[in-house]
Amino acid sequence: MGNTRLQAQALSAPPYLVSFVVVITTSYLSDRFKSRSAFVIGHSLVGAFGYAVLAFAPRIGLLDWKWRYAAVYLASSGIFSAIAIIIPWTVGNSESSEGRGTGVAILNLVGYVVVLSFVIIFFNFKNSFRLTNHLISSSADNVALWLVRDSIPLEMDHIILR
Repeated sequence: MGNTRLQAQALSAPPYLVSFVVVITTSYLSDRFKSRSAFVIGHSLVGAFGYAVLAFAPRIGLLDWKWRYAAVYLASSGIFSAIAIIIPWTVGNSESSEGRGTGVAILNLVGYVVVLSFVIIFFNFKNSFRLTNHLISSSADNVALWLVRDSIPLEMDHIILR
């Protein structure tokens, strides 16, 4: 983003701190309301928007690094919170201990494959703004939304019937 090494190091911690607070708050609220899908969808949308801003910032005239830095807050807070909700949701939706173990194993397998493939994609240094990389991240986030979409009516019925 055009900062010195010292500035870049100082700017790298605050997005993680904000993400930590958002994850804790989201986890508490999702347990309190006994709803996971609404939080996963909301945070996935926030993360996808953050990645979209990162991808298109130079093309829509947001050339100042502060816009991209704000988008990092959105992307990290959204994605970290969605992941923190998906893991207990997977465990909580299984009826047996074998189902829980299998669900966690599949979740980790898919997660690690995606992470490893993103590492390969993101370390392509030919594109300084990495439009393709951010679009892939945003698309993956939207796939998570698509996978969660069927559970919303079930959770809304649970909330209304309480």
